[in-house]
Amino acid sequence: MAAIGVGECQGGQDRVAGWRSDIEHVLSEARRVHAGPARPAHSPAFAEAAADLARRIPDLSDRRIAVELQRLMAMLGDGHSLVYPRPSPRMPFGTLPIDVYVFEDGVYVVDGSGPAAELVGSRVVRIGSRPTEDVLREMTAYVSRDNDMALKAFAGVYLVVPAFLETWGAADRPERATLTLSDSSGASRTITLEAGPARRIRRRLAAPRAASQPPPLYLQRTTTAYFTQPLPDHGALYFQFNQVMNAPETLLAAFASHLGEELASTRAEHLIVDVRHNSGGNNMLLAPLIDTIAGFASGSRERGLYVLTGRSTFSAAQNFINRLERRVPSAIFAGEPSMSSPNFTGEDNPVPLPFSGLTVSISNRYWQDSDAADRRPWIAPHLPVALSSRDWLENRDPVLDAVLQAIGERRELSRPGGPAPLTIAGVKRSSSRQRSPELLTSCPPSAALSPAGATQPQTSRPPM
Repeated sequence: MAAIGVGECQGGQDRVAGWRSDIEHVLSEARRVHAGPARPAHSPAFAEAAADLARRIPDLSDRRIAVELQRLMAMLGDGHSLVYPRPSPRMPFGTLPIDVYVFEDGVYVVDGSGPAAELVGSRVVRIGSRPTEDVLREMTAYVSRDNDMALKAFAGVYLVVPAFLETWGAADRPERATLTLSDSSGASRTITLEAGPARRIRRRLAAPRAASQPPPLYLQRTTTAYFTQPLPDHGALYFQFNQVMNAPETLLAAFASHLGEELASTRAEHLIVDVRHNSGGNNMLLAPLIDTIAGFASGSRERGLYVLTGRSTFSAAQNFINRLERRVPSAIFAGEPSMSSPNFTGEDNPVPLPFSGLTVSISNRYWQDSDAADRRPWIAPHLPVALSSRDWLENRDPVLDAVLQAIGERRELSRPGGPAPLTIAGVKRSSSRQRSPELLTSCPPSAALSPAGATQPQTSRPPM
């Protein structure tokens, strides 16, 4: 691809040259700053894909170019390098008036505005003429990710943007989509939805509006950065950690101190840390909180630490669980795998594109929270528990239920006295989580590596 200067975007430059200059800018910036250890920005495949997209500009609409640009960003191989789905003069990112979620039993509508509100609880069987499962497979190449949990997380974004659906042959126009839905009785209906203006798509699952039961703990305060709830019947304290930030009312360090005091005053035997909604934030704030939790866990072999993770556990939240895993090897993880890896390329680094007005992120930090030999795509749960549509519609939390059952069995096993058993409620400690001291010293746990290899602290933020 011939190099086209970014400055040529100004003045009377035509559309084709403008888009090509944006693509060239992405290519050069990715080569300059992207921190992936395998150096994907320098690969022949990445250069060829950029050149191919540039050649096709005259034949593609602006919307299609923006979608294909997202596919190019996904080739960088991390969850922070992507096109922000924010409107620009060239790409409005029109959005359907529904939110969807990938449950264990399929894709369901979980929220809707206006007349679409009545669709909540319906399963999405087809989009256009294509089965939903086929559309999800088409989507795979367009999702920026550290691991495949992002396919479930980003389905809630891309499946409601008709410009993406049109690219995958699931919509005939970029302003609307036709869905075939199935309700709880199995009855089928087909409805065409028009896209409205771009909006901030809900990334956190919310409680259903018409459930007969009150919301479970994990859906009660999803916009609160952090809070606790004693569970005295189980000898436990529940701590929901939704964002790595200093909340306006309480700094995270002060909250960590409060958490230690509450653990002592309630005489909790078990701490449940729920990070299923936590997409990241400022990882430089984590140390006091990790110290408090590790101090609690080390106080007695009878104490248990349970960490609830899911598809939105990402970025600085991944740093958090990485460091908890290392500091508290006895921790039990439950729920879904996390959306990042023990070692991952991850930093929100906005790069504006002058012609199109789009903004991409090109991740410029590599976080080595584990040893260099750790190739796990995620932290896998000891207690794997999936969420079904019925669980959600009936306001059940099977993940917390599984943890409370494990706590109950552990308390029964330890009742006669003596050390707690190494196997709890069918959960066996994994030897793969043990780290050799030599490998652990290969990179400080709080270090981020720049493309040049320099070690420096940095803040990891969520991608949107």
